[in-house]
Amino acid sequence: MFPFLPRKIAQSSKTVRAPAASNRPTTIPQTPVTQENIQNASDSQAKGKGKEKVEDNSLSEDDYAILVMLSLSDHIIWADADLRRTITSGDEGYIPLRYLMRHSPFLSNLTPSPVEAVLAKAIRTHTSDHLDVRMLVSEPSRSSWRGKDTTEDDVGGFEVRRKTWRTVLQVARNYARHEWESRTIYMENIPFQHRSIAGIYRFTESLLAASSSYSGTAQPVQSILLPPHRQDKPGDQPKCKGFAIVIFLHLESAELLLSQWPWSPRRLDERGVKHVQEVGEAVKFGFRTLRKTQWDRLKEEYLLYRQMLLDEIAQVEVHEQPTVEVHAQPQFFDTADNTLSEAPASPMHSAPYPQGCLVFVRNVHPETNKTTLRTLFSQAFLGSSSGMDQLDYVDFNKGMKTCYLRLTTPHHTEVLTKFFAINPKIQSLGLDSSGTDASAMNKDKTIAMEVVDGTREELYWTKVPEKVRRQAVEKAFAKALPHEGTDATGEYHDASEQTEVKRKRKRGKHNG
Repeated sequence: MFPFLPRKIAQSSKTVRAPAASNRPTTIPQTPVTQENIQNASDSQAKGKGKEKVEDNSLSEDDYAILVMLSLSDHIIWADADLRRTITSGDEGYIPLRYLMRHSPFLSNLTPSPVEAVLAKAIRTHTSDHLDVRMLVSEPSRSSWRGKDTTEDDVGGFEVRRKTWRTVLQVARNYARHEWESRTIYMENIPFQHRSIAGIYRFTESLLAASSSYSGTAQPVQSILLPPHRQDKPGDQPKCKGFAIVIFLHLESAELLLSQWPWSPRRLDERGVKHVQEVGEAVKFGFRTLRKTQWDRLKEEYLLYRQMLLDEIAQVEVHEQPTVEVHAQPQFFDTADNTLSEAPASPMHSAPYPQGCLVFVRNVHPETNKTTLRTLFSQAFLGSSSGMDQLDYVDFNKGMKTCYLRLTTPHHTEVLTKFFAINPKIQSLGLDSSGTDASAMNKDKTIAMEVVDGTREELYWTKVPEKVRRQAVEKAFAKALPHEGTDATGEYHDASEQTEVKRKRKRGKHNG
């Protein structure tokens, strides 16, 4: 008979004897068992859509290498003075890779942010003929031995540089803005599979290489810009919607694409083009190019045409519904003093919007912001004790050269337009909050103002939320002061200051 063994003891003894009974050699895994590997193993077993989204956001090594090359291109070094100073002050042209990740327009917006080691590996693998990368090892400080916190700069990292960094710095001083503008083109109908910064870079290089007349240069693409879509909100990260602006190193590269992929559709001349996959995709999607200067003109024409259509639609609506017109003038004209009818009427609480309080401004800097514009236009009210309350709101979108200003009262509108008519100014930079004298620069860029009234004014306010319109009407009614005004020099004085002047005059008469 077999000896009786309890179940638990039998299982434990079986578990211990099993390895000894096997005569097969045991294979030791080569991958070390670390906390990172344990985490990766647990992540691989996780199920759900969250894991898929993380994988979709990751980029390949080739993508990272292209973004680093664009971050150190000739155009970027020419345009970024801080980057040039960092390269000049660095050791043999090397700059910290961490600095590039924070300041580069191509790397700083990546989500999730890439790891330095991944970028360094991508540089060594794909751009070794163009970039140099090295590891910087720092000696541990005493604070790290004692267990204190250390900053990122104390633990080393990676450094990167252009192989021809000395030549690049010298050439950057000789470039002019008009040279880069002549090498800039606008692309449209980019195939779906190439709608990213790295994808556009590879797609453009493939189209150039497919041409038999292309001589071939190192890094022909210098920069890629994604214009904002009309439905994008301020602060949104730019995404490719099928169009992009590309800057080339040589004029010949831009001219080649413009000639082979013109804006007006025509049949592709296959005699000078190699049959590659990218060419077929470009033909399928209707890919075409245009000079950046021509695209700017078309954009201005489109905006004017769009505004004309909106005005026509508004006029038709007004003719169909003439009874919706609201008169906000106070009914006190039958008084002994006929001069009251000549004064600007104050808005009443029943008005749908504050009439005479909207100004359309042209020739503002496209890279400015609402805070800078508010400071710039508030110069007209520097003599007022109420600060910037006269300028109620600045309606501006990044990248545009125009904006709308909502003033508190119609009188403030008159003061603002009169001030800038007497003191013409130019906003030379995006952060220029004081303006430059227009007589010393190109007068075509002088800030121009137009008081919006009639149908255009009504159409604008219909797009403003009702709560905001009501608050604007109440504010205009509460702050309408008939004694506010400007002197002969255009300087603003509020009612309290003018009342004090009148009191002094009366005292002088009585004393006399």
